[in-house]
Amino acid sequence: MVMVKILVENKGDHIQIHPLGHRIYNLTPHPVTVNHITFPPSGRVARVEERVALEADFAPFTLRHIKTGKVIDLPPEKEGVWYIVSRPVALAAIGRKDLLVPDEFIRDKEGNIIGAKALATFEREEVME
Repeated sequence: MVMVKILVENKGDHIQIHPLGHRIYNLTPHPVTVNHITFPPSGRVARVEERVALEADFAPFTLRHIKTGKVIDLPPEKEGVWYIVSRPVALAAIGRKDLLVPDEFIRDKEGNIIGAKALATFEREEVME
């Protein structure tokens, strides 16, 4: 693990990281708290397009087959900018190095998620047989 001391500055719609100069925008509809740093929603929400392709009613529940499509409202990659997104968005846009997801959740006594200990990125690993 690499430990880097940073200064975090809340700019309203994003968080500025010093001395790196990076900006982090939260593209989820709710605040995201990571180790006591709260990233406010930027006002833009990235999401994955989806539609119900098949639905069957099995009393007492319904079973749906959902097809996913493209990622909506995800800005293009930009030097020095990271985006906090939902896990489905990060997985649908795998390969993007600028997407961050909350990881290692912190829960209250009732089990509700109240924050995270880390931010993570995803990368597809090719499995050799």
